[in-house]
Amino acid sequence: MGACQLIGCLFPDGIGGWVSTNYAVLACQGFPSCNGQWWPQMDFAAGFELLRELGRTAEGGFLPSAALVAIHWVHRLFALVVVALLLALAWGLHRAPDTRPWAFALVGLLLWQVGSGMANVVLQWPLLAALMHTAGAAAMVGVLTALWVRSRAAPLSIRSDVQTGSLQPLHSLP
Repeated sequence: MGACQLIGCLFPDGIGGWVSTNYAVLACQGFPSCNGQWWPQMDFAAGFELLRELGRTAEGGFLPSAALVAIHWVHRLFALVVVALLLALAWGLHRAPDTRPWAFALVGLLLWQVGSGMANVVLQWPLLAALMHTAGAAAMVGVLTALWVRSRAAPLSIRSDVQTGSLQPLHSLP
């Protein structure tokens, strides 16, 4: 597996950037199928070759259609995985009252991303839909980063309570 494939596998926003910079947004016409097929002809080797000019083959020509379809289709498949993971996270966040607003933010951004992503394909990639999809991705990164920072800060506050002696023993909690 090439480095770019690994980056795309690990970071869905990276694969979205790969779709955009290789001009693969319109490679799949229609939704949910791609060009009328559930598993269209794809060229993964050409689509995910790392050391080449973006949107071009190593020889300088434009990427073949099958390579663009591979890039686009991989983005769609990873989007399904990301949606499932973020819904699971939102469900977990929704269970606690203090993190419930974060759950609503994640679900709202997910709906935004799915809607703007489908609009790119169905409406033939209008500029506004593309900008909305990119802005939604940036907002999602911001929310996830804030959640990560918040999760990392919680143990520090508990350690501080232990050091100052203000942490109550478990048997004294209601």
